[in-house]
Amino acid sequence: MITRIASQQRPFYSLLPDFQNWGERLLDKGNKALDQWTVELLRPAPFQHILEFECGSGNTLRETAARMHGGLLAGSEVSVEAFLRAQRKNRRLIENELLQLHLGGLGDLSYPAGYFHSIYSIRVQPGDSGLPLKLMQAQKMLRPGGKILLILHPRLSQTEKDLWNHAEAIRLECQDSGFVESRITIMEMESAGAAAVTGFKW
Repeated sequence: MITRIASQQRPFYSLLPDFQNWGERLLDKGNKALDQWTVELLRPAPFQHILEFECGSGNTLRETAARMHGGLLAGSEVSVEAFLRAQRKNRRLIENELLQLHLGGLGDLSYPAGYFHSIYSIRVQPGDSGLPLKLMQAQKMLRPGGKILLILHPRLSQTEKDLWNHAEAIRLECQDSGFVESRITIMEMESAGAAAVTGFKW
């Protein structure tokens, strides 16, 4: 199933001279619209346990925390530099025990099996050889019916066709990993687009 969400203006896709560096800067600075869209797709319910892996500088964690009521929010990041930025940005959430932030990957976390209602990431890369393992680890940590949400950022897709092809490849990875009802949703913006792949643990 594929769903398209359009803004008022049609997007244009072009080969930008320094596209990848632009995307890296955008991710580090944070994209409010993308963060809000991610949380809308996540749909956190009261008292849920939610995990963001490869959380980068923690911008989306902050947006997710603002929408949660009780429960637990956790984040993990493998880069020490990004982890320290996320720690600084979300210091109050951590001090108030509203966020648990971890240095490492999914395999380094000690939460019990079936603990999380939702697991998400906004830094999914097509062709990532480590993605099948991450999906397997997410399967173990999700409770039955739990949601996986993977956001493909526009920095990795220079044309609309690229975006669709990359999203479909990730959707098939989810399907091969045992997630059901997998679907693609597209967010269109003025200068680029982002794709979301959603699936559920059987």
